[in-house]
Amino acid sequence: MQRLAVLQRHYILEGDAAMVPLTRAQLAGELEVHESTISRAVAGKAVQLPNKKIVPLAKWFDRSLNVRTALLNIIAQERQPLSDTKIVDLLADLGFNVARRTVAKYRSMEGILPARLRHLATATISNE
Repeated sequence: MQRLAVLQRHYILEGDAAMVPLTRAQLAGELEVHESTISRAVAGKAVQLPNKKIVPLAKWFDRSLNVRTALLNIIAQERQPLSDTKIVDLLADLGFNVARRTVAKYRSMEGILPARLRHLATATISNE
């Protein structure tokens, strides 16, 4: 747990956007134990962060969380709906090199509509 806390220090203090991509295999290699040992150690366990949020330890191994958080921030700040291709460019500017299909997958995971449907939803709301 101590090594995991050191590796994810910025996540603990700053939130989802600061998550370091980490796998159970990487941690197992550093600790010189089998990957299944790490899996059993974090299964069904949670930790309370300094901000009082309780987070399952398995979330600490979510390699896409920081990219999805950046994607959510980009979409929250858009004036008009951005295409997945444009979002890829903006993510690249932030240091995240992902494919357009990956952006579409993460957008779908977060329940965000494609640009053309977000545009229609925005137009409908502004006409009401």
